[in-house]
Amino acid sequence: MNPFDDFEKSVPFERKEELTAALAASGINEDVAAAMLEELKETEEREHNVMFVATDGHYAIKAIHVPESSIGNVNGPVLFPCSNPNVILAAFSKEYIQAQIDYIEELEAGLRDDAWIEFLELLNDKITLECEAHPPTWKDL
Repeated sequence: MNPFDDFEKSVPFERKEELTAALAASGINEDVAAAMLEELKETEEREHNVMFVATDGHYAIKAIHVPESSIGNVNGPVLFPCSNPNVILAAFSKEYIQAQIDYIEELEAGLRDDAWIEFLELLNDKITLECEAHPPTWKDL
């Protein structure tokens, strides 16, 4: 079974065919790609605290925001394994994310898009570094 078939039929966002084709052509493990697509599909179905879903080629990574107190009063990311072994949950503090949103919104309109891209790339880089240094496992919990 092609893991992209159900995604193609069910996800209502605009460029799904392009994303599906890019994942299929990227050489990413089919199980990881399917997990990523499932996580994306889930974000379309209900209100959530998901900021983005990405992959490092090894895992589908879902970045979320949570109260700072729930992750030990740090900015994040704090990584958690999921029931699907191909998915990692990366939690950032809601307060940290809100402070960054407030900062970016104060910038001149012409600078905001680049600032958003930089910020999301920074979050992704932090997750990648944390995954390399401390990949989450159930035995660590």
